[in-house]
Amino acid sequence: MAAKLVLTALWAMGLTLVMFLLGLGIGKSVDIPGWSSGLARTSFADLLLTAVLTYLLMPLVALSASIGRGYLLPLAWAVGTMVLAQIAAVLLAFGVGTLGTFIWWRSADQSR
Repeated sequence: MAAKLVLTALWAMGLTLVMFLLGLGIGKSVDIPGWSSGLARTSFADLLLTAVLTYLLMPLVALSASIGRGYLLPLAWAVGTMVLAQIAAVLLAFGVGTLGTFIWWRSADQSR
């Protein structure tokens, strides 16, 4: 069991590295302005953190596939996760926009 988790971690990190290098190559080929090595380091750190968090969810999805004896339960997990992420993003944008509007209204010129 531990060997499977280690191999999965190696694959996840390898694919993350390939994705990062591919992104750097594409960015260099289209000459994206504002590139710096500091930006590359922070972007790689963010991508690595995302990969680790994704890897930590993998055993739960594998367990659901084992319990459900197929692919429908993990597929439902993936779709449900995307739906909840979209709802959270919309609610966050709505909240920030509403708060910004109220702050602007308080400081707007009320004498007209």
